[in-house]
Amino acid sequence: MKKEKTSAERNETRQRLIESAKKEFFEKGVEQASLRTICKNAGVTTGALYFFFKDKEELLMETVREPIEKVFSIIKSHFDDEDSAVAKSEYETSEANENDMEASKKIFDVIYDNYDCFVMMFNNISKGSPFEKFYDGFVEMAQKHYRLFSDEMSKKFGIKKVDDYIIHWQSHYQFGSFMQLVLHVKNKKEAMSYLPVILNSLEASFYSVCLGTEGNKKLFDTALKMMKKQ
Repeated sequence: MKKEKTSAERNETRQRLIESAKKEFFEKGVEQASLRTICKNAGVTTGALYFFFKDKEELLMETVREPIEKVFSIIKSHFDDEDSAVAKSEYETSEANENDMEASKKIFDVIYDNYDCFVMMFNNISKGSPFEKFYDGFVEMAQKHYRLFSDEMSKKFGIKKVDDYIIHWQSHYQFGSFMQLVLHVKNKKEAMSYLPVILNSLEASFYSVCLGTEGNKKLFDTALKMMKKQ
């Protein structure tokens, strides 16, 4: 009679499959990755694989789940802090810039510690791909944040509310900027050196989108008055 595996043994088998799948997916890509090879390298049968995972896509998503959840958590915490500051009228641009940099560095630590994972995901973000929902999740989170922030700016400066599509575009633009940096710069230290320029560019773009010509003039006039008082 065959001895039934213990919970610890099943977990060990599952983890071997995940590690084998990471190697196969990262080296060969999503389309060319072979489940047979994954099982062979993990030392299990294909039947064992389907005991743990419904199909290839579910196994694929498991290989990237943990690092993606870490990035989600960092972004959500950062946005929640800014939303709270905006709601309480405690938002300070200089402090926000420092917080943006700190959050970006944390995100890059996760991305570059799991570089192959994120490169695979970024190279396979297309409509209908299993990674589409993750990217959409990032964009949706940013949209909610920028919608709140831009509405507060509209009230503060008495200017027209920003169109929803522009907020959507700005959110895509932000994540697209980081995605392109990661895809083109493999060295974390080098990528980090570009962060100040990219963040300043994104901030300038965001204020331009939120405020428009009229709002930017009011912001400049307000800053000028403050300088004269000093």
